[in-house]
Amino acid sequence: MTSPQNPGCKPGVSLWSLRRRCLGVCVACTALCSGGGTPAAPAARLLELEGRELSVRADQLEIDVAREVMVLRGNVQARLGELLLSCPTVEARYDADAHLKSARCSAGATAKMKGFSATAQTVDIDVLRRRLRLDGQVRVVRGGGWLHAETAEVDLVTGRVSLNQVRGSIPLESPAK
Repeated sequence: MTSPQNPGCKPGVSLWSLRRRCLGVCVACTALCSGGGTPAAPAARLLELEGRELSVRADQLEIDVAREVMVLRGNVQARLGELLLSCPTVEARYDADAHLKSARCSAGATAKMKGFSATAQTVDIDVLRRRLRLDGQVRVVRGGGWLHAETAEVDLVTGRVSLNQVRGSIPLESPAK
C-alpha cells in the first residue's frame, strides 16, 4: 500500500525519511564497492552495532530500501567483533538508521569465534538478543574435538553454546606421570 502524498512510499514514510535512507544506503554501497569487487579488497565498514561495526565483503549487493533488506551474494564474508562468518548468501535486515537487526547466512555457512569453528546449512544472527543459531548438519570443531548436531545456539555475550541431537568426539588428556 502506498501513501497518497508520497506515491511509492508506505503510509507514514516521508520522502525526507526515504531520501535519508537512500543516502545512507548509497554511502554504504560506495564504501562497499570502492574496492572494485576484487577478493583482495579490504572489508568495508557497512553497519554499526552500538559503536561496533559489521564489516562485509561480497561479489554482489542488492538493497531493497522500502523493505529495509539487503542481500549479499557470492563469497560473502562478514565480521562482527571476534565473529567471522563466511557463506554464499546473506540476507540482512536493518532499521531506518541502517543499524543491523538480523542476518541469515544460507546455502552452507561457516562461523569462527574464539578458537571454535562451526559449519551449518544456515546461520541466523539475532542482534537484539545477541544470539547466533545454526541449523542443519551442524559441525563444531575446537582443537582435536568435534561435535555434530542438528541445531546449535550461541549466546554472543556469555559465549555459552547449546547443541541438540549431539554426537561427537572430545579428546582426553593422558594423566601426568
